[in-house]
Amino acid sequence: MRNLINLFSLVLCVALGATVAQATTLTDISGEVRLNSGDGFKVVSGTVAVKPGDIVITGPKASARIVYSAAYAIDVNPGRIKTVADNAKQAKRLAQLRSTAMRQSAGGAPAGVPGPQCLPGIPLSTCLVGAGAVAIGAGIAIIASNNKDDKPVSN
Repeated sequence: MRNLINLFSLVLCVALGATVAQATTLTDISGEVRLNSGDGFKVVSGTVAVKPGDIVITGPKASARIVYSAAYAIDVNPGRIKTVADNAKQAKRLAQLRSTAMRQSAGGAPAGVPGPQCLPGIPLSTCLVGAGAVAIGAGIAIIASNNKDDKPVSN
């Protein structure tokens, strides 16, 4: 029984060790890429370990990739500045927020991305047109109902 418990403990330790988070790295560095880890910007090359809060700047013809895990990485395109997030989940959320802010500042949504909606699946513009039609109809009904006391022209 004791051997079974020891074996189970060993398997559990190995399994937990395999799930430990992968260190975040800056990879696929091409051109002049600078990294600030708190002591000023320095040109980097190869693969570099980065930590949350580090800032990556790519030159006009440079690029790099921040790898959070085997399943998630962010490209740093030429002429961009990126801050390393705490983890992949936060990095994804920040990317979504940036995308939403860019869509809103551009006044619309890119192709394939739904714009503002008043109800799920119904664009805001459709709701506004419908509300306008209801308002016009209500105005006509009010005007028509106020004319009931008028006398006919011919009698």
